[in-house]
Amino acid sequence: MWHLLRDPFVHVNFDVGFYSDLGAASIEMVVRNSAGLTISATCFWREFITNLLVADTWACFQVARFTHEMGFRSVELKGDSLGVVI
Repeated sequence: MWHLLRDPFVHVNFDVGFYSDLGAASIEMVVRNSAGLTISATCFWREFITNLLVADTWACFQVARFTHEMGFRSVELKGDSLGVVI
């Protein structure tokens, strides 16, 4: 459930798609500011992904990397994974 954040937080919602027949994964992500306005959106594609856990791990890394490169330092992440990636 979406809720408003206090500045300087941004909210990142991302979704991972795993394609076992292709050995690949995709990530779609949307970044919203504290007012709920979309400030960025992107997607990534990666081949040579062997299973869903690898796809989720890669997704977490890409989301962290993308938000860091965009200059966001206070980030709330929301994905659809049922597992925990540490």
